[in-house]
Amino acid sequence: MVIENRESPGQAEWILGKIQKIYSQRAASYNQHVRWLSLGLQRKLRQYITAKLDLQPGQTVLEVACGTGLNFSAIQAAIGPEGRLIGFDYTPAMLDQAKKQIEHQGWQNVSLMQGDVLQLQLAEPVDAILCTFAIGLFPSPRRALERMVAALRPGGRILIADCKLFERWYGFGVNPVLKYLTRPWVPSIEGYFGVQPWSDLQELLGETRYEEQFGGLVYLAWGEI
Repeated sequence: MVIENRESPGQAEWILGKIQKIYSQRAASYNQHVRWLSLGLQRKLRQYITAKLDLQPGQTVLEVACGTGLNFSAIQAAIGPEGRLIGFDYTPAMLDQAKKQIEHQGWQNVSLMQGDVLQLQLAEPVDAILCTFAIGLFPSPRRALERMVAALRPGGRILIADCKLFERWYGFGVNPVLKYLTRPWVPSIEGYFGVQPWSDLQELLGETRYEEQFGGLVYLAWGEI
């Protein structure tokens, strides 16, 4: 299905429904799938991504679309037990998996919230926001970024990371395979790979940094409010 106007009420509802269905069905096996798709490199990549936020002990971090909590360990290592981590996700089944990790690790400083990021409401602003491999799923990536930026305290940092199609010559042969592997995980291939949230983030913050990894497959965009 090609999403021509993903922000229209009907399309937005369809996208959210698909996200709920896809990730509810795959929640229990999600971590194993990620290890396979990343060729075992996901832990190092997530540590690298998280380090770009320059987190400090005692800070409060919001992770949007936290899923099963694959970034939690890297965040916790940076903020320590005196810090606070808020995991936010749309799919309850994914949060159930995150809760299991929290209980297994014995973390006392992690809380979970379920909902649509466009309706995000926090008691107080946070020091940093992380959103990895999810921004292309949202019905309105721009509005989601606006809501995230609004949740930052002055001087707070935000980082967005996700996958994109290869732009170099080898993309001609590799991109069809990438689309094939990604299709079961997204409501729309065209919608997922058709956004450029790094441009929106730069408009919202004024100055951002941008970086690509794995030959252009993964991008990172981050900045300070």
